[in-house]
Amino acid sequence: MSQFIKITEDYSVAHQLGSAAMDAAAKAGFHAVICNRPDNEESNQPTLDEMAKTAARAGLAFHAIPFDMNSFDRAVVDALETAIGTAKGPVLAYCRTGTRSTMAWCALQRRAGREMADILEDARAAGYELDGAAGLIESLA
Repeated sequence: MSQFIKITEDYSVAHQLGSAAMDAAAKAGFHAVICNRPDNEESNQPTLDEMAKTAARAGLAFHAIPFDMNSFDRAVVDALETAIGTAKGPVLAYCRTGTRSTMAWCALQRRAGREMADILEDARAAGYELDGAAGLIESLA
């Protein structure tokens, strides 16, 4: 299975990326990378600064929108909307497992007026079961 999990043609998610993954993301056709993982969530993860530099070397735009479930709010969805809106092509977002990146995308989709059932089906098709988070997603849209 690819390390990049396609949600739509223009938005994919991933588990924590390593520096080498930035070159792979560029070769896969991504134009921007969004990190939804706060620094020091785990001791061995690359820092936002390290990932931003690696993304730049690979020719990718990099957006740091770190959050955990305690700081997941409308500002996160606003920042995601801006990052996606300025991307010149497909976007890859990552966190520890891809779940937070998918949830933020779901909230953005709901904000755009898509039906929750359709949004959750897209997430489910990508391997993310988010029915239990529908209320939270709705509240952030």
